[in-house]
Amino acid sequence: MIRSLSLLACLFFIQPLIAQKTSTFKDTLDGNLDASKFLLSVSGFLPIPMVITEPAVGYGGGMFGAYFHKKKNAESTISRPDISIAGGALTENGTWLVGGGHIGFWKGDKIRYRGFALYGKLNLSYYPFTNIAPNLEVEVELEPLFMIQDLSFRLLHSKWYVGGEIIVFSNKVSVRNDGILERDYVKNLENTLLNTGVGLSLAYDNRNSIYTPTKGIYFKNNLRGFGEWMGGDTDYMGNQTDLIYFQPIIKEQLFLGLRNNLNTNWGDAPFYVLPSINMRGVKRMRYQGEMVNTAEMELRYQLNYRWSVLGFGGIGMTFDELSINSDMNEAVSAGGVGFRYRLARLFGLHAGMDFAMSEKDPITDENQFAFYITIGSAWRN
Repeated sequence: MIRSLSLLACLFFIQPLIAQKTSTFKDTLDGNLDASKFLLSVSGFLPIPMVITEPAVGYGGGMFGAYFHKKKNAESTISRPDISIAGGALTENGTWLVGGGHIGFWKGDKIRYRGFALYGKLNLSYYPFTNIAPNLEVEVELEPLFMIQDLSFRLLHSKWYVGGEIIVFSNKVSVRNDGILERDYVKNLENTLLNTGVGLSLAYDNRNSIYTPTKGIYFKNNLRGFGEWMGGDTDYMGNQTDLIYFQPIIKEQLFLGLRNNLNTNWGDAPFYVLPSINMRGVKRMRYQGEMVNTAEMELRYQLNYRWSVLGFGGIGMTFDELSINSDMNEAVSAGGVGFRYRLARLFGLHAGMDFAMSEKDPITDENQFAFYITIGSAWRN
């Protein structure tokens, strides 16, 4: 979110500033377009346009307002900016969302905070009954009201963080397929549930940049529990483990990135919180299971100081049961190419586009294709 807001703010103001022949976006190092000066000078409210290219909801856009809080020195602004945001978005399939929140790095990055509240309607496809009706696509409308408060603390002077979070969200589910509600196993999907829970996290982060890392490790394990004991309507737990590794192969020229995500869920969880494969080129919620593992690799080659190209690929696997002896339910591979421009030299922020495709969907018998506007690393954390 930090990286996206920074770039979108730049894109919104680049054109009028260039028209005024200002040097705000001219780098003194090579004379090329660079947003470092702009980001360092930002203080106050900014309107920010948003572009959505997620294939699960279709193309769309929105407008957000961001307030960049002024810090004591430029180094703090570069490494860990504090941002308050609010706004909304709409896509071509009728999905819409409004919300706001704050991201903060306090006490010299000894304390990290994020808090968000969101409300909207999401029109999605759900493919839940592979054993009963393997070709069934259920069109659902979700009406979520979501809130999260997350706080983590650095352990002494190390790169380790421990944290906790509180999550409260309600969700109303409606099935939109004509005539499909007569099937009992679909009828059970329609409900309104309150989900309340807490989470505990352990993280390690020694990346050389939070924007476009080229070296370092990011690890985070997040254990969450939801239940009636917290005032909710259902009892379930989940655990998510992310491991991301960056390493230069050829100094200043070729960079390797590796990522593995293991996401598990057990108990009486509603279908919309079940883990799903999250890769470029794959629709959200298309492949779900009680346990999902996704592995990806990315290689980026620096053509010159400003421009680079990359290739990426990976595989995701879903399992119906949370067991080491469980048979794999579904698997999908995806990959693609992209390009990057070094948009803010001082921040180490690169931005560009990715074009991705996954193998044929067994239901539609078509390859899935998507493109993404990518700010910083494509692997969110």
